Amino acid sequence: MDLATLNRPPATRPLLLGSVAFAFFVILTRKLGALIVPNAVITKNVMLHIYWMRRFQDPDLFQNDLLTEFAASPFFAKKGLTTLYYLASYLVDPVTFCAVLPLILVPFTAFYLFRLGRLIKDNVTASSLVLLYLPMIWARDPSGLQRDFVLPLLVPFLYYLLRQRYGIVVLLLVLEGLFYPVIFLVSLGVFVLSIVELTEKRLHVDRKKAIYLVASLALAFALLAPDYLGYRNERLGPMVTRAQTLQMPEFHDGGHDAHFRNSVLDYLVWNLLPENKERPRYTRFLGLLYGSAIAVVATLWKGKRWHLPREIIALPLSAVGMFAVAHLFWPTFYHPSRYPELAVPLFAMIVVAADFLTAVQVWAQFGRRNEFIPHSSFIPGMLLAGLLLSSYVLVWKKPIVYVCPSPALHEYLATLPRDVLIAGHPLDMNWVPTCARRKVLVDDMHAVAFYQNYYREVRQRMFDFFNAYYASSPDTIRQFTEKYGIDYLVVDKTDFPRGGLVVMKPLFEPFRGYVRQLIARNAPAGFAILDYPYGEVAARSKDRFVIKVFRSTSGAVHKGAG
Repeated sequence: MDLATLNRPPATRPLLLGSVAFAFFVILTRKLGALIVPNAVITKNVMLHIYWMRRFQDPDLFQNDLLTEFAASPFFAKKGLTTLYYLASYLVDPVTFCAVLPLILVPFTAFYLFRLGRLIKDNVTASSLVLLYLPMIWARDPSGLQRDFVLPLLVPFLYYLLRQRYGIVVLLLVLEGLFYPVIFLVSLGVFVLSIVELTEKRLHVDRKKAIYLVASLALAFALLAPDYLGYRNERLGPMVTRAQTLQMPEFHDGGHDAHFRNSVLDYLVWNLLPENKERPRYTRFLGLLYGSAIAVVATLWKGKRWHLPREIIALPLSAVGMFAVAHLFWPTFYHPSRYPELAVPLFAMIVVAADFLTAVQVWAQFGRRNEFIPHSSFIPGMLLAGLLLSSYVLVWKKPIVYVCPSPALHEYLATLPRDVLIAGHPLDMNWVPTCARRKVLVDDMHAVAFYQNYYREVRQRMFDFFNAYYASSPDTIRQFTEKYGIDYLVVDKTDFPRGGLVVMKPLFEPFRGYVRQLIARNAPAGFAILDYPYGEVAARSKDRFVIKVFRSTSGAVHKGAG
């Protein structure tokens, strides 16, 4: 496999078009199910970040809803993303648009990755870079959320920075700030490091670049200041402090947003190689990618046969540096893990794509001198092809979609008036705002402890709900429904012990232990909600049923809930 012919100019355009087409095919196979399967969503994060944007089409949805107010706050809903979804809402449902966006973002990223690889070295580098990017896409399953704009904005930024098209660089920095400030800060660090150069033991500053840097900072500040400095919401309150999170179980192992680990180094390594049950394929891919990059760097370290501009080398330095800053100023700078999450893998991909063949030539020369391998121009190409193919083998999995559970139940809930308030197990309630488009008292997705007043209220709602859900007295449930104005209760019989066996949904702390104690304490007397006298069963679906709560308790009627 001689790759020399691929680097000739006539091959550039076909390779570019082929790379973009292949990228579109890959992402289409991943996202087609979310477009054609009824009641399916592309990612569970739709239930936090996207569902509320249906208000752009129907303003009567989610009125006076604390959870929606939180989801629409600047902490989660960045101005660029919400503006894009608002414009798209004139044509398509926001949840559907969430599945459509990757079909645009992934080929767009592949286009600029090819151009970046060709700018750094040649066509083989460009094609290899795209082919290394797509296994990441396959393993991570990007959607139309703000995190999925990282590479579509970062890659063009690097490309135009190398091309010295600083006007476009400033525009991309501003867009990064509007869509995902995390990557804006990483790119800003790259820009700063590209301005400063050490020549003859003197620090030289590129004044032209510095002017554009100041302009980008001024523009970004003008656009972001209203959200980050001027935003005030008494219902949400101020953000939690680092000192508070150190004491909160929600931010430690077993919590909703486990942030703190044994050490900063352990935390960094854990996030660069995310070893968890949900993404084992991505972990294996990163292991192959980082191992290959380390082998290339170790081979070419002394020979100085690099093909990497200093702007590319600045990328991991900026990402890891911002990781340290964000760790110190958590949670003001958001999750520290987000900074190196994609920037470091992108750097590793560029290292492998640009210098793998050079490293192979060094290995081949060593092998020929020691008579390990025969002389052949096909060996480098075969090894590169083997590396690329193995990366696809590691990440292979069937396309998946997330389908709404109990569709019949959610169809019933969708027929209720828009202003009703529904209470149920927080994990069951995750789907209600998205599938039924109705308000819930509390759900697992929104139980995020970043705003003090907000989480104080949500935490109390969680405790109050479980006290009522597992209560042995119907009066406890009645007091709960009256306190919050609950109109309907959703009950899942599998949440309650059967034959002495307790099967709990996977709650996070501090609620998991609290619910265990409630069940153990109230089980002997029985659970009142299973046979609630102050309501009537309005709908059933397998083990779940919906209780319509009576507004007046004077006419309580016993309705068997079974």
